[in-house]
Amino acid sequence: MKRPGHVMILASAGSGKTHALTNRFVALLAAGAEPERIVALTFTRKAAGEFFDEILNKLARAASGPAAAASLARELEAPALGTADFRRLLRGVVEAMPRLRLGTLDAFFARIVRAFPLELGLAGEFELLQPHDSRVERQRVLRRMFAATAGGLGTAQREFIEAFRRATFGADEKRLGARLDAFLDAHQENFLAAPDGALWGRAGRIWPGGCAWLEPGEGTAAEAAERLRALLARRGLPEPQQARWDAFFAALPDWRAGAPLPTPVEYLLANALAVWPGLQAGAAELTVERKKLRLDPAECAALADVVRRLVGAELGRRLEMTQGIHAVLRSYETVYHDAVRRAGRLTFGDVQRLLLPSGGGTLTRSAAAAQAERRLFIDYRLDARFDHWLLDEFQDTSYGQWSVLENLIDDV
Repeated sequence: MKRPGHVMILASAGSGKTHALTNRFVALLAAGAEPERIVALTFTRKAAGEFFDEILNKLARAASGPAAAASLARELEAPALGTADFRRLLRGVVEAMPRLRLGTLDAFFARIVRAFPLELGLAGEFELLQPHDSRVERQRVLRRMFAATAGGLGTAQREFIEAFRRATFGADEKRLGARLDAFLDAHQENFLAAPDGALWGRAGRIWPGGCAWLEPGEGTAAEAAERLRALLARRGLPEPQQARWDAFFAALPDWRAGAPLPTPVEYLLANALAVWPGLQAGAAELTVERKKLRLDPAECAALADVVRRLVGAELGRRLEMTQGIHAVLRSYETVYHDAVRRAGRLTFGDVQRLLLPSGGGTLTRSAAAAQAERRLFIDYRLDARFDHWLLDEFQDTSYGQWSVLENLIDDV
């Protein structure tokens, strides 16, 4: 029969990808591949179960009679295959069931970690936390962090709450538990992927050449707004336009960076940013109440100053909030790591991070390493076990997941 080569299947949902993948699996078996040397991975247990069931059903049907065998043989472009061949392949798959690598990416990564715990810095066997168990552990950690102390909150607890306020622009303490839970859902994985505080909310890191929005100007935002008000007052604007500006100036003093923009401020800020190059050049036509308002150089400079201060204040607040997010997550993760991970209770995300090239383990070979040294690496030792890889929904594979698989698949 024709030996299968490398192939990528691009197809929409419901177009027969599972059928093609299972045919591929059976074709590899028919070409002489041992079932346990084929890795077939998908993202959900349901999809993995359907994949496995379809392989068994397909082989069982083909093993049941000549007509079904001939039909599958044509699909596989292997017309010589008959009932006895498919019966033999079915028996081989059933006997290899305990050794099959047919399941989810998460389960495959967990099997690797269980096979090499010492190389990956684990003391031995670990427990894989399911989503519900993971949330129970989170609540246990939060209760531990906020355990009652004599005389009220301790220094670390007060610092944690203050960091949380910075991160969320003032959390409601009465709902702190619910807010923290949602907060961790939103940000914990980002922290675990990049725990270095120098990466969080640092203007110099984001804009190495400086950020014009954050450059301090002369005077205050209120003074810039008052200067603009005085310039516009000479205009004798139509009543609808004047009312729009009056609402803008009235709402501006009550706004604080990090809070939602009042509607009058948001309206004129958006219109000003739409003509920002003109404002900077000293000649712009601003839309106010569906009419164009041509601004002279002094008015452009005053409005640009107001806009720059609004945007700069918001960026500054966001940088501060990002630093607060990091402070909250660092405090939480310190307690969580000691209480949960060090006790051998890992999430699927923890397992994947152990296998990342940056995770400190010995998964990935170094091109510069000597041959004898390379033999110590996990991917070198696994290469001898697997000959074929089938990846379902490959477009959803994350960079982290691919960095774990890349060296394993590369030799194939």
